[in-house]
Amino acid sequence: MPAGCRSSVAEQTQKTKVQMVRSWLRSAVSLVVIMSLTWIIGIMVLNVEALLPLVYIYTIMVALQGFFIFLMFVLFSKSVRDAYKKWWKFTISQTNWYQKYFGKKHHATRNTYPTQIVSCINKK
Repeated sequence: MPAGCRSSVAEQTQKTKVQMVRSWLRSAVSLVVIMSLTWIIGIMVLNVEALLPLVYIYTIMVALQGFFIFLMFVLFSKSVRDAYKKWWKFTISQTNWYQKYFGKKHHATRNTYPTQIVSCINKK
């Protein structure tokens, strides 16, 4: 293997490691933010004189923690979106259900739709 190829492979490996560390750090920081904001409000709610709106905010944030985690790690994840795109393209290419329901021969256009209604009414 030429020397130039070895260095480019090493650079790619190093870039991959850096990207993995960045991704891990981003995930860790987002989890800390989601969890800590909720529990900081929770500690404030422990105060005997806590305002009722603060209790509602805490309850809503605790209830939505799972949804926020889903958003961060599933919907905002590029790899998950790419996998769904790949799956969708494969599904479309393997089946013709899409053409069956959305194809041109099953579409009622603006011009044919009123005539279909009129012809159905005239048949009665």
